[in-house]
Amino acid sequence: MIRIKREGISGQKMLMVLINMLFFRKKRIFHLDALNNPEDNGFALLCGITRVVDSTLEYQFRNSITLKQVDHFTKEIGKRAAKLELIIGDILNIDTHTTPVYGKANLKKTKIGSKNKVMKAIITLFVQDQETQRMIYHTSNFRGKSPAEMLLMLMKTIKEITGKNPGHMLFDMGFWNGTVFECLDLMKIKFTTIYKNYPKNVANIKEIILKNTFKPIKFTSSTRKRLKAEIIDVTTNRISGYSGRELRVIILHVKWKKKWKIVTFLTNDFDSLAVEVIERYAKRWRIENWFKEMIEYSHLDALSSPKPKDHDLITACRVLVDDAMTLLKHDAGREFACMSNARFFREVLGEGNLTAHVQLKEDTIVVRFKRFDTQHILEPLFENIDKKIEELGIKPQIPWLNNYKLKIEFEQ
Repeated sequence: MIRIKREGISGQKMLMVLINMLFFRKKRIFHLDALNNPEDNGFALLCGITRVVDSTLEYQFRNSITLKQVDHFTKEIGKRAAKLELIIGDILNIDTHTTPVYGKANLKKTKIGSKNKVMKAIITLFVQDQETQRMIYHTSNFRGKSPAEMLLMLMKTIKEITGKNPGHMLFDMGFWNGTVFECLDLMKIKFTTIYKNYPKNVANIKEIILKNTFKPIKFTSSTRKRLKAEIIDVTTNRISGYSGRELRVIILHVKWKKKWKIVTFLTNDFDSLAVEVIERYAKRWRIENWFKEMIEYSHLDALSSPKPKDHDLITACRVLVDDAMTLLKHDAGREFACMSNARFFREVLGEGNLTAHVQLKEDTIVVRFKRFDTQHILEPLFENIDKKIEELGIKPQIPWLNNYKLKIEFEQ
């Protein structure tokens, strides 16, 4: 963990400021200024401090943290998520998210799809568990390597977090690299991607279509069952930049929104049915859904610093908040498990505007909430919270609250 002090506030407490800032859906630290009033110290007390910090202190805190510490923090979040079974680690969705940077930052320019223009940006590589839809790892530190080359470096990191090599990796054509494909295949790691339209690839696909006949397939997914589709399923090693064994090419001809279109997949998965390969790749879109939800709930595109290291720190806090919300929704009941974070925060947590009285009693901080409509959902979760924590083998004393225990009560 980060062990740095600035003006009497520990690094741990500063970290809690960032985490709680995102939990309460504040874009930047100066948006907390409105909470700095003598009548409401709730946010500050939640972070274990006496008053809300300002932007200068947050800037000093971020500057004092090293890239190695941020990466360690990110990995620890993934490890804890794996321990809590939020992560399985078998099937990985991999993608990059580009955050535009305005100003004079010394960053390379890249194409921003959402804005349809080229500008300075921070590119972050994300790895998501497809089955649980939770984020495993992310980094903006490419160490001079391309996104495709980063795939190989990710293997060690993912194994460190989950304790095993991934079974299947899914990524788009932005990661195309024949040498990387060959390495993944030699490592016996399955992958599926979209066939990139290089001249050699296009010529090969045209030849395959001329020599083979499309055969009808039936999707099993409820959202695709009614789609008309046919495929050509063959093997080839005529792949741009690739010199390994033959890989599998699946050419999908599908009627989508009244128009026929062709999508070509490249994979080294020879064990799955073609429809399984296609539907598994379709679930790669779950990482895009995660980006969308994080933009809505915790302002993924709000850049507080043009430094990739700082961006990774804030993103790690976003992932931590998302994991916490996932667990909270799960414990609240089945009807809340699939609810978006923003909706749960609004409808169950009252947009963070709940009122409570805080009192210190011996070694315990007692938080007593005034009655609110949805408290019946939360009451069972926080009843005897200190004992529940102990049963998990965790000390009930909370470090950033000066090692006091916590007791949550609700007015009846």
